[in-house]
Amino acid sequence: MHAARHFVQEQLGADDGLIEAMVLVSELTANAVEHAQTEFEIAAEMDDGVIHVQVRDWAPDRSPRLEHDHTGPSGRGLHIVDVTADEWGWEVDGDSKVVWFRMGIDRHWPDVSGDDFDH
Repeated sequence: MHAARHFVQEQLGADDGLIEAMVLVSELTANAVEHAQTEFEIAAEMDDGVIHVQVRDWAPDRSPRLEHDHTGPSGRGLHIVDVTADEWGWEVDGDSKVVWFRMGIDRHWPDVSGDDFDH
């Protein structure tokens, strides 16, 4: 997952505004490794302040699912993607599957050292 995050940071530029995107990259690549159990490819671009990341695996018959056992130690990755990304989805493309997300980088981060931070 570290290599995937590093690749995306190189593609998009290292910026503190990409922290949330890096979490989502980790979640999607972890799903490709754990659930698809195939190699994966990742693509990332930023256009007009919108990040678009795609993770392709070769298990088109294993669709992403939001249902999981809330008491289990795993299975929350897509929920994190669902509540963090502006939009996300997946599609089968022949013998592969692509899971993607989009998110703007113009989110407001509170200034914890100044007036935005409630003590």
